[in-house]
Amino acid sequence: MPMTWDEYVDGKALCLDADLDATDWDTLSGQYVDAFDSVLTKLTARVPAESWNRLYIERWLDSGRLIMYPIKRGKKRSDLLLEATLDSEFVQREYDKLEAIKPKRNRESHIMALDGKLKLALREALTVPAVAELLERLAEKTDYTIWTMEEADTESQYQLYL
Repeated sequence: MPMTWDEYVDGKALCLDADLDATDWDTLSGQYVDAFDSVLTKLTARVPAESWNRLYIERWLDSGRLIMYPIKRGKKRSDLLLEATLDSEFVQREYDKLEAIKPKRNRESHIMALDGKLKLALREALTVPAVAELLERLAEKTDYTIWTMEEADTESQYQLYL
């Protein structure tokens, strides 16, 4: 079934929202492939190459969201021209299961393991040939890097090397 997007404009930004119905990690990775295909195609069509040099992917485990957006280093989020949100109830349910872990101090290692699974699904989706080709085409237009971070915590950001 093709992915359905809610599209709306917020200020200057085209906002894309999709609900993913995956029930396991493999299906989630496949849905990320479809989502990245759509987002990267819209990015190419909508966002001038000179207006961005970083593609950020925020990981929000507690709500199951990935938020993607291109931005120029040093610019504010209010300058965005495109933002995509991918909502996964599967990831949120996996996170919610961790609430039952006692003692609470042991929960952090399980959260890190869950984040590792999410990063693996993300990496798998970004390296699928169709997505990799879109990323290569973008690289022909602008010199960019891909960054990921926990939520909007810039202290946790790191560059993804594919």
